[in-house]
Amino acid sequence: MLVGICTVHFAHNYGAMLQAYALKTYIESKGHKVVMVDKRRKQLTKWAPKSWLKSSFKEKIMFLKYLYKWYLPRYNRLVRREKNFESFRKKYLDNTTYNLNEQFDLIIYGSDQIWSKFNYGFDKLWWGVEGPSTRNKISYAASMGVLDIDENDYSFILNALMSFSAISVREDDLYQELLNNKELKDKVQRNIDPIFLLTSTEWNKIIKPNQINAPYILFYDFQ
Repeated sequence: MLVGICTVHFAHNYGAMLQAYALKTYIESKGHKVVMVDKRRKQLTKWAPKSWLKSSFKEKIMFLKYLYKWYLPRYNRLVRREKNFESFRKKYLDNTTYNLNEQFDLIIYGSDQIWSKFNYGFDKLWWGVEGPSTRNKISYAASMGVLDIDENDYSFILNALMSFSAISVREDDLYQELLNNKELKDKVQRNIDPIFLLTSTEWNKIIKPNQINAPYILFYDFQ
């Protein structure tokens, strides 16, 4: 079976890439071919001089301050970080199509915050409103992040999810919200992040040996 995954697999973010890797690896372990569906990575990684020219004077000043005060002092470390993320993506997630007309037997939407209005807006690709053609659409542990929707948002969400065969979400508040809809409640379930679909043995296949021999504490600061 040819399975397409619509998720945030291109972001230089640990959570985004690892959840994409886990879901792809798990589906492949069941004997299916998996293709990542993407319409935006090339746009995001390409500098757009027209956007710069159209920005306001205040926005230009803010960008220059960011450039000189934050980015340039960390340039070498940031470049090394970007190279590491791209190396991982090319090695494990590079089976990607930009053809939104490609035919799939199944499309899985999620995980990660693909339905977040704050991060990306309501992207029609990630809601299944546009994109690859298939009779079978499901979500897996899809997230909206902070649940902040108005009446128009709810109408869009309801119309989009009606075409899904099954709906799996990650957070309890979105799960409870969808349960309140009589047309969707039988399709909805809650699942944990796809990183937990893989065992520690499977994760150890891609983890480098520990280079720290003494006891240590790992502190991960989201900001």
